[in-house]
Amino acid sequence: MSEVLFSKPILAVVKAALAELYTHTEMTNLFERYSFGPSLSQDFSNKLKRASSYLDHQNWADGNKTKDLLNLLTDVYLNGQHFLKLAEQYGEGHSNAITLFCRLHRTLSDSGISWNGSGFDVIQSSKFDLVKADDFLDLKTVHLEVRRAKENIEKDPSDAITAAENILVSTCKAILTKHSVEWRKAASPQELVNEVMKLIEVLPSSVSNGAIAKEGIRKIVRSMAAASQGISELRNAFGDSHGKEPSFSGLHPKHARLLTGFAETLSVFFVECHRDGEPK
Repeated sequence: MSEVLFSKPILAVVKAALAELYTHTEMTNLFERYSFGPSLSQDFSNKLKRASSYLDHQNWADGNKTKDLLNLLTDVYLNGQHFLKLAEQYGEGHSNAITLFCRLHRTLSDSGISWNGSGFDVIQSSKFDLVKADDFLDLKTVHLEVRRAKENIEKDPSDAITAAENILVSTCKAILTKHSVEWRKAASPQELVNEVMKLIEVLPSSVSNGAIAKEGIRKIVRSMAAASQGISELRNAFGDSHGKEPSFSGLHPKHARLLTGFAETLSVFFVECHRDGEPK
């Protein structure tokens, strides 16, 4: 992995959760099972310091060590994910174990480390790095919707599906606003995508075989524009913006993940073209 996934604030939450959920012996066995050794200046006087002795000296720029911790956390989740259900039933404050497990879950999710039921999906920040575009595009709403979608893929797919459409719609509107282009009040995602395509250049003029490349990219994006209408239809039928009957059965996390990934990918492409391309 090209960037440090486990920052000090994230590690602090991981250590606190481990100290609450495991005994000294269990924690040592857990770390050794996933190839973690203690530091030379180890301090095992309490469980939090024991966790620190195993984690603080690691090189978190090492992708292999990051994978080791993800595997360790998968073990923690498989043995402790019932705490999430208990939190729904009794509230996060019902016990220290529930509180700290939920805090761990929330922190990982907020950092793009999403539990899928059997392992973790890692969403690298570089996949949707819109921060650098903030100086020329107003993307505050997009940031909020991306976070909303990712936080809810597992626990509330309907809300994630609604947010997925909003990611794409908000990105298109930000670009159109920058160019002072108006749109219909009830414009569909497909209409907005098509309007954006009129404004951006998908390839710089220096690309070899530019005509072939440009046409190929445009075919793909036109297909994605048509697919964006599918997001709107699914959002209307399965999103959380409309009331549902008690017997309603919604889509699954895998579907929410697909729609979020699609909206995110197309939005990133538009922002990068707008930022780096040659305006028409």
